[in-house]
Amino acid sequence: MKKNSKWKKIMLPLLAALALSLSACGTEKTADNETLNENAADTDEGNDENFSSPEDFVEEPETVEGGSEEFAVDKIDRSDEGYELVWSDEFDGDTLDTTKWCAMHGNGRDYGIEDWGNSEQEYYSADNITVEDGKLVITIKYEDMGGKHFTSGRLRTMTDDGEPLFATTYGRVEAKIRMTGTDGIWPAFWMLPVDSSIYGTWAASGELDIMEAMGRLHGKIGGTAHYGKIWPENVYSTADFNFPEGTDITDYHTYSMEWTPEFIKWYVDDQCYSTLQKWYAQGDKSTVPYKSPAPFDVPFYIILNVAVGGTFDPVGVPTERSLPAGMEVDFVRVFQKTDGYETDTPVKVDYGIEKIKPTGHMVYNDTFDEGEDRLAFWTVEGLDAKVDDLKETSTGEADYSRAVDLSLKEGETEAGSIYQDGIVMEAGKKYGLAFNIHASEQTFFRVTFTGSDGTVYIDEEMEVPSVEGMRTLKYTTEYQGEENEEDAELRFYVGEGGTISLDSVVYTAIK
Repeated sequence: MKKNSKWKKIMLPLLAALALSLSACGTEKTADNETLNENAADTDEGNDENFSSPEDFVEEPETVEGGSEEFAVDKIDRSDEGYELVWSDEFDGDTLDTTKWCAMHGNGRDYGIEDWGNSEQEYYSADNITVEDGKLVITIKYEDMGGKHFTSGRLRTMTDDGEPLFATTYGRVEAKIRMTGTDGIWPAFWMLPVDSSIYGTWAASGELDIMEAMGRLHGKIGGTAHYGKIWPENVYSTADFNFPEGTDITDYHTYSMEWTPEFIKWYVDDQCYSTLQKWYAQGDKSTVPYKSPAPFDVPFYIILNVAVGGTFDPVGVPTERSLPAGMEVDFVRVFQKTDGYETDTPVKVDYGIEKIKPTGHMVYNDTFDEGEDRLAFWTVEGLDAKVDDLKETSTGEADYSRAVDLSLKEGETEAGSIYQDGIVMEAGKKYGLAFNIHASEQTFFRVTFTGSDGTVYIDEEMEVPSVEGMRTLKYTTEYQGEENEEDAELRFYVGEGGTISLDSVVYTAIK
């Protein structure tokens, strides 16, 4: 592995006994000493050579080995994949190219986001961003500035005046990066919209995290899309990539995101590990959501930074002895499809939107608390539908989830229904449907789940008796289609009798 002189570490003399107790903290970890590595921040495993004797603890700075490039993909010509290079920075000079990048500064206050919205503990300074040996280097230092004890670097392809130096809508965005394995640091390669007012403020406006890492967890990185409503009602879809044995974040890897109107994919060294196909946006001025590709159908700019502390991994901050630390970037490249992208103007819809919750639920507004009438995403036909503000459990305690009360409209003789479509099923997966139900008196009820081609997966009708409290009905089904189903329909019918109350409608993939 090549030598790297940017990050050097000063280890204070320690007692021989302490040195011996840490001698197991090398790269060959066992189940016992892996816990020690994660908790002993001063060892900074992954950022230093193996220390196995008292002589290895030195007072003077030493060169740190690391940064193998044997794993990273470096493919500037992707014409065989239908892509052409539209923008790049290879960092071949000796200073930051200010026609491409703008260094950000401070603790976020000047940008309207105190501590960058994540309780971060660094103060960003242009002095922490350098270009040398064909690499961009962002360095964290232990120094007081602006009320913080750490300085670091953050840069973006947009000026402080909000003028984009570079922005793209769709494309393959990638960078070759290595990071130090240091507790308490948060390196990131990500994107934000140039104009966040189009769909609303964060996260209705969207955020695309191409790569985020926790310095203490050397063996994995993550990729995430943030979307949905304005914080704190936003949602996100995320996945981790776990490195194979023999490499981790301290080696160079190429992190990529392929972004199209139909899907977003995340890659490490050209290996796809995550795909997102459904998302949506709804700002404070929109009563119903925009379906995908919104909000990811407008220009986004690129950001590179290394944060300290923060809410992403709230385990604390680096020790003074573990610094300097940071991130090196060999290149940043943006490709676009040679044939361009087919897009449609986003339209507002009142159904058919998939909300991907952390639990994987695929039914939106499952507890009937969205929208002015609390029936957003549901369509009601031939029924009177009412959602109460509050109901009580059988023990008399307040339960703030809501039920929708459904009864046949006066004069109607045929059963009415409430339904939601646009529900997704992936080929070969099993799914579970569950909901709570109650009848004020014996009432006709039917539940159906149907594919867009007319295939019936669930169809059951019954007379629901009047019993005390809610009861839960559960169903399972398996989708055998060769291609993913993207417009299945869930429908509940209510006929003659009394009032049916529905609550907590869950449809999710099961093992």
